[in-house]
Formats: sequence, structure tokens, C-alpha cells
Amino acid sequence: MPRRSPILLPAILVVGVVSGQWLESEVALPDSMSGIPSPDDAFYVPSENTIWVYDEGSDCVIEMDAQTGRKTRRFQVDGFGTPCFDPVNNRVYCSAADVSVFAFDAATLERVAAVYVDSGPWVLCHNPIANKVYIGVSRCGCLPSLAILDCESNEIVKWLYAGYASYACCIPSRNKVYVAPFDQGGVLVVDGVTDTIVGHVEFEGDIWGMLYDPGAGKVYCTTEGWSDRVVVIDASGDSVVAEVSVGDDPRVLCVNQRDEKVYVSERNSIAVLCRKGDTLLGRIELDRSQSVMTFSESSNRLFCLATHGTDPKLTVISGARDSIEAEFSTGRDRGELCLDPVQDRVWLVHHGSMGLWGFDAGTLDTVVVTMWFTPYALSLTTDQRKLFCAGREEGSLAVISAATLEPTGTVPVGGRPGWLVGNPISPKVYARNVSYFRDSVVRVVNTEAESLEAVVHVGGQYSSMCCAEVGPGRLYVAVDSLLGYVDGATNRFIAVRTIVRGLDSLLYNPVANRVYCLERDLSQRVFVVDASSGVLVASIPVGRGVGRMYCIPERNYLCVARTTDSLVIVIDGAANSVLDSVRVGRRPTAFAYSRRQDKLYVSNTQDGSVSVIDCGTLTEVCRVDVGFHMIQFMVYDSIADKVYGLARSSGDVVVINSAADTVETVFDLSPHGTDMVWCEPYRRCFVSSSWRSSVYVIKDTAVVGLHSPRAHPVAGNRWPSVLSAPATLGVDRAADLLDICGRKVMDIVPGPNDIRHVAPGVYFVKEEGEPSDGTCEDAEPRGQGSEGPRVRKVVIQR
Repeated sequence: MPRRSPILLPAILVVGVVSGQWLESEVALPDSMSGIPSPDDAFYVPSENTIWVYDEGSDCVIEMDAQTGRKTRRFQVDGFGTPCFDPVNNRVYCSAADVSVFAFDAATLERVAAVYVDSGPWVLCHNPIANKVYIGVSRCGCLPSLAILDCESNEIVKWLYAGYASYACCIPSRNKVYVAPFDQGGVLVVDGVTDTIVGHVEFEGDIWGMLYDPGAGKVYCTTEGWSDRVVVIDASGDSVVAEVSVGDDPRVLCVNQRDEKVYVSERNSIAVLCRKGDTLLGRIELDRSQSVMTFSESSNRLFCLATHGTDPKLTVISGARDSIEAEFSTGRDRGELCLDPVQDRVWLVHHGSMGLWGFDAGTLDTVVVTMWFTPYALSLTTDQRKLFCAGREEGSLAVISAATLEPTGTVPVGGRPGWLVGNPISPKVYARNVSYFRDSVVRVVNTEAESLEAVVHVGGQYSSMCCAEVGPGRLYVAVDSLLGYVDGATNRFIAVRTIVRGLDSLLYNPVANRVYCLERDLSQRVFVVDASSGVLVASIPVGRGVGRMYCIPERNYLCVARTTDSLVIVIDGAANSVLDSVRVGRRPTAFAYSRRQDKLYVSNTQDGSVSVIDCGTLTEVCRVDVGFHMIQFMVYDSIADKVYGLARSSGDVVVINSAADTVETVFDLSPHGTDMVWCEPYRRCFVSSSWRSSVYVIKDTAVVGLHSPRAHPVAGNRWPSVLSAPATLGVDRAADLLDICGRKVMDIVPGPNDIRHVAPGVYFVKEEGEPSDGTCEDAEPRGQGSEGPRVRKVVIQR
């Protein structure tokens, strides 16, 4: 009599297949207010006590609370530059898109008007008495080049011939505006009532700077060409009252009302003028020319920024003593200064910095606000609920919910984190610097608390690392010739053994419980170390030019890419010897393994192809043409049986159907893709992009098997108990498959699950959220009519 199986529902599942992928989302990092990779300038809005940070070529402006230094809002623009403030209507006007002027409500950030001016607006000046904005546009002198915009109607009410209007300033007490035509010399006087040119203050030389001093009732103009001097105009009589000779290339002007001084930037110095007598008092010698200056009345300090030379600096000068008090090194790119008079802060905007530096004008303490996150590496937590993204330049990790795709916060870790590895047992992520010779420390981040737990010094200058599941969990680290590990329980570094001079990379084989170390010398070898005892088991020659290593636990194989002669070396993990070598395309780089097809995919970065190797025969069965895409990262979609390949330079993602070995689709993402991971519970592929400061999410829509959502409790067992692959286990959220002793065998997801690698027998499905102590005592079913069993039994058969 044949032996019966313990069948509760004697049925084999009917299987159908529907597949596809689409670009589901793009997650901005580290929050929804990133988006300025190279900030050009900042603008203080006095009515709201906010700072607007912008890049003239970007599509957004970030608003920052001036008191707290926190980013508060972000709004889209079509170019943003040359702003001016309208206090009457609480608006900010700016040049935009090279042909228009936009008006934004300073409180709501809504765009209230877009005024077409035909040619690039250079200068904007607001007259609060007439409530008009004067716009100088880049037209030749024979065409009207000064547009006058009425702020109530937001319409151009008049055009004037003003040459190349390069500078403008308003004299509210006289309801007039001074406009400096770059190609005519002198200053034009525009009446705010009649909107006509009522005067021309004539003097020789091209104007390179203009400043109105309301306390003295004067306008200061720096000139070049005729002579290097400062022309002083009495605003009440529209006449020149003084001309002060200064040094070469006078440009920027600042007023110190407390000490009755005017500062003028010269070549490698700053001229100090008497504000009352309009005479030269002296000079402050510097080692470079200052391109930007601003003065803090509260702290009586002059801040000067030089943005060229071998070591550009921000220089702080005492207004009382005219001496240098401090210097701060900045980047080698252009920059601007923005004064916040309420908080008495000076904000440094550095174009190549991706951040904003705020200096307390009194204490000179600094704060940095990140304007652009540079994602470099990705890592999922053990339960795959959170995605951690390393910000290389920011010294922090961004955290994203894998379920909702919402950024949940950032974890400051310091350094330049560029490699992330998750601990498969403990809720930890390990970060290491992207630069090998920066510092040999490992930063341990607690993924539950989302905080830096420890900084572990591992010694040496060169280090590579991988995570290994041994005992309580270990992070193996190679430091020069030393192999060691960071203990997952104590966060202590423990040396294992010295192998050779220079280890390049590490890989862990969970089946053989071995750590593989790659030699960094010309004649490369793979060293095999027993993970439990630390004993050197074998030394396997693999030849020169070895790139990456890849482990196939299902076959106990170690695959090594040899880039010099286009070979993949296959090592038997049991025998610790070379099993075979497979010829592939030019410069093999990345690997992915299809468990369902038992095939290894190898990207060939120099011939635009992916080699497909049959792991049973160890032969190349075909090559998939991926065109110009140089794939450097690959992951496997275990649900739809697809391989995702990331071309780092272009950022494109190629999806290969593992059953047909054909390119199914290509996602044209932004350049500079830095990493990718596959999240099985949510069927999502995450791709980081440093170009967009974001993480792209590709959704897998493959549906295999039958779905029956639980709407109401039903008496009896509502899920299949006898399963064959592929199987749907009737869960509507992530769950665990446990063996007869309560040990976890695999993760279960809603819909199809590939269980062909699971041996036939009795198992239990433990629904997510119910803790288990590792015994079978949890396997008691709940009563009928309840929400469902906490743990239920299933039988897997072939």
C-alpha cells in the first residue's frame, strides 16, 4: 500500500506568468530639498528671515530658515539669477531663462508673474517709492535696454535707451535710480515718477562697481580704463564731488558706517577711504585680489572672498583696526557672500562645494548646510525594510524606507563613506572610506536606531572589507597583509593572521565557511582561510590581471574575473582548486547568477556584451549584446528571473531575461550611476545616481501563481498546504519559511516564491511581526475565525 503524504489540501498550484518592469520612482537625497550640485549664490529675504540658495543653471531654489540654518522648502524654477526684493508686495524678482523676469511670493514661494523681456536681463533694481523694478537687458546701445516694470500690474510700462546697463542703484529719498551704462561712461539718472532719463553724471572710465551709501547720501563708483579711481557722486545734486585715486583694478565696495570708512578691493589689497573726507586712509595688503566683499555692522568686520589662485581664502578683517583677524581656505571655484544682518551671519556660497557655509560674524563659528547629496554606495538592512545610501562628500548615510520610498533621515558618520556592507545577523551597516589612503577605520551604524554606534580603527593605510556570517556576525577586513574582522557583538577589531604583503579584496563563502583573500601583487593568488579557526587552508594561483571575485553558494563555486586575457576562473570551494576556466568577452567585470536557470552572467565592459555561462558544463552558451552599455554592476531579480545591469558612466540599466537570454528593456537614467541593489520583499531594484543626487527605483511587476487577498476571516485553512515550485504561500506581507526546528530557511514574499532549492519536507510559514525564539513552540495555530494563524504548517514536495 503506498504511503500517504500529510495532505490537507490535495492540490498542486496552477501557474501563470505575467512580467514587466517600469521606473517607479526617483527619491531625492537626503531629503526632498536636495537638488543644487553647484550653488552659485544666496539671497537674504528680510521679510521672511530666510535665505534662498540657487544655481543659475538649475531648476530649483532651496529656502533655508536663516535662524536655524535648516532647509525648509524647495520650489521649481526655470533658471534663477540676479534677484531683488520688493518689500511693498513681499515679492522676489529674478532674471530667468535668459529672456524673462519672474516674480515669486516670498511667503508662499508661488510664482505670481513671468514677464518677457526678449534678451538676457543683467541687472535688477527695485525702487520702493515708485514700486517699480528697473531691468537692464543685454541689448546694443541702439536699442532700448532698460525696461521699467510696474510691480502692481507686473507689466513693462516703459523702455529706455541706456546702453549696456551693467549696474543700477536706487536713491529712495530722491525717488530716482542711477544706471551705469557700461559702454557710455558716467551714470544716467532716471526719474521714478516720469520714467524718463533726467540727467547724466559724466566722468571717464568704465564702471566696475557701484554702491549707494544712504547715511552719507553718496554713490561710489569704481572705474577702470581712464584711471583706477573711485568716483564719489552727491546724490542730492547728481554731481561728482570727489575722485580718489586707488590701486590697480578697483572693483568691489563696502561701507563701514561705525568707523566712517569705505573699503575698495584692489589687486592684492584693499584700499581704505575716509567716508567723510573722501580721501585715501591706507591699504590692507593681501596676497590675492578679492572678488566679493560684505560688511557686518554688528560685529564690525569685513569679510572678503578671493576665488582664484592656488589657495583661495575667505579673509576676515577688523573694521576698527583694519587688520586680518582670520582666514579660511575655500575651494578653487567661484563663490559669493550673503549677509544675514538679523542673525549676524555671513553665508559663503561656493560653486563647487555642494554645500553652504555659514559663519557667525561675531564668534566665527561655522555651520554647513548640504545642498547636494552625493550617493555612492547602497546597502539594505537584514530585513530589507531600509535602504542606506552613503553620501561620499557629506560624511553621512541617507536612510530610505524600502516600502514607502520616503527618506526618513540621515546618519552623520564622518569621513568619505564610499562602501557599505550590511551585517546579515545584526542590525548593523558598516561604512568605509572611498579613498583607501584616507584612514583605516570602519564606521558601525545601528540600522534600528539610525545612529553611529562605533568607529573601529583597524590599523594600516590600505583596507578592503566584506561581511561574513560567522557566529554572531563578523566584518572581515584586509589591512595591508593582515586579515582580521570586526566582531559584530563587541565592535572590536580582532586580527586573524598575516598572509602576504598586500591583500586586495575579500569574499566570504557561506557554504564552505571560507574567506577568500586576493593578493595584490603581479602574480596574483587567492588565499583560502577557514573562517572558524583562521587557518590558511590553501593558496590558489589565478594569474595576473584579476579583477572581481564572485561566489555561487548553490554550487560552492568561486568565480574570478581575469581581465587581461578575458577568462573567468572557476574554483571548487570544496576541493580548493581551480575547476576550469571559461573564455568570455573583453574585460569581464561584474557577475550575476540565475538560480532558476543555473547560469552565470558576466559583463564584458570593453565589447558591450554579457557572457552567459552554463554552470553545469562550465561553457559559454551565448553572449547577450547590450550595445554601448559598459555594465559594471549586476544584480539578480529572483522573482521574475531577470538580471539587471548598471552602466556606471551613462547610468542606464539593462534588464536581461534569463530564460531567453535577451535584453528585455533598457532604462535610460541619468549619468554617473554609482551602485545598485535588489530588494526581494518589495520587488524593487534601487539604483543610486550622483548626478541627480537621488536613488532611482525600478519596480518588477512579475506575478506568478494565484493571488487571493484576505478580505474576511474564514473558518478552516485558507492557504495551500502542499506546495511545488513556484509557489504562492498566501501571505500579504513579508514572512519567514522555517524548518522543522524553527530555523529560518528563506524569506517569503506576497505572490510567487521560488522554492526549488528547498528540500522536500515539512516547514512552517511564520508571518512577519511575530517574534520567534527559534523553537517549534510557536507552531500552535490560532483559533478559527481569527485573523489567521501566527505560524502554519506547509508540506513541500517535488
